[in-house]
Amino acid sequence: MFRRVYWQIATMLMASTLALFLVIGGSVYWELRAQLRHDEKVDLQSELPEIETLVASPYLIDSKHEPKKYHLHDDKGQHIYFLILNRHKVVASSATLPTSAKQLQLDLASGGSHHVLEYHELPYLVYSTTWTYHDKTFTIHVIKSIWAQEHTLHRALQLMLLSGAIGMMVALGLNLWLGRRVLNPALDMFNMQQNLMTELSHEMQTPLATLNVLSAQVEQPALREQLQYEVLHASDLIQDILYLAKLRSLPTEDVEPVAVSDLTEEVAVRLCILAERNGIVLSGKAEQGVFVETNPEYWKRLVSTLLKNVVDHAATPSQASWHLTRTDRLVQLVVTNEVPAQTYVTHELHSKNFTGFGISIVHRLVESMGGTVELTQTGSEVTATVRVPALVPKD
Repeated sequence: MFRRVYWQIATMLMASTLALFLVIGGSVYWELRAQLRHDEKVDLQSELPEIETLVASPYLIDSKHEPKKYHLHDDKGQHIYFLILNRHKVVASSATLPTSAKQLQLDLASGGSHHVLEYHELPYLVYSTTWTYHDKTFTIHVIKSIWAQEHTLHRALQLMLLSGAIGMMVALGLNLWLGRRVLNPALDMFNMQQNLMTELSHEMQTPLATLNVLSAQVEQPALREQLQYEVLHASDLIQDILYLAKLRSLPTEDVEPVAVSDLTEEVAVRLCILAERNGIVLSGKAEQGVFVETNPEYWKRLVSTLLKNVVDHAATPSQASWHLTRTDRLVQLVVTNEVPAQTYVTHELHSKNFTGFGISIVHRLVESMGGTVELTQTGSEVTATVRVPALVPKD
């Protein structure tokens, strides 16, 4: 139980750490990428004046000449490629191009000022703009290899992933230790409560057992039976208090698919015997093949609490009934009984009018199953209806 809570805490810590690493690492990487790309664009734009000066000559406006080719390098000695067009006709270009001029025009046909293209498995950044020379408009494409920058980004990404993996391993150990530290106070409190409940149960049951022995010596049968009944009732009340305290202080037990039909009938058979001793005819039927995702002990306690409430509070003699049925999505347990005449009501009562430790236990158990409890009283008839989600068993 606490182990499951421990792993839930550790998983939440690890998920938050991973999300933090991804956000910070991703932000740094994309900021670095954007900054490098911005610098590359600025470098390309800075080459435009030099290209315009290099190619400016009357031959540009003479369509009879063949395209002239030039050699151009940037300040770092890196080769700069360019292509100058006039109405889709090449009028000038660098001595070499990453690919043919025709292929470049096809790849840049979509328009836009910046493109990243790949030729021979190498990336290139292209900056496109217009240039007016002697009343003629030319299109200039400036091309530069960005392999070095992309390689730098790739190495930076590898380094960040390696650092992140090492950081996650360290965080894993730290989060497991931190989860243990967080859970320790709850575990210590649980152990203290268990010890306190054990001692409290012993201290309260001991005088009741003594009183039960002394009641056997009472000569008047009616008084003796009344004393023994009250002792038994007080003992059950103590157990309900301790169980309710346990339910409220502990995490939900591990759940599993439970065949509640057989469990319900098993508990009902035992409680029917007690009901007959009090003059109550308790009968019912469970639909077979009904499954609920819960803890078997929780379901047993739920049914026994509801039926024990009938045994303790139903009118004598009277008849009571229970029914377990299943709809498409819900499992429904209905318990009906008659109450003594002194508790007869002239108007309908609902769940908020019913109190007691047994009712609190029922509410807490049904809540853990994701269901609802409805209690009503009309006249002398009290009906408890429990609805919980049905589970379809897998073949």
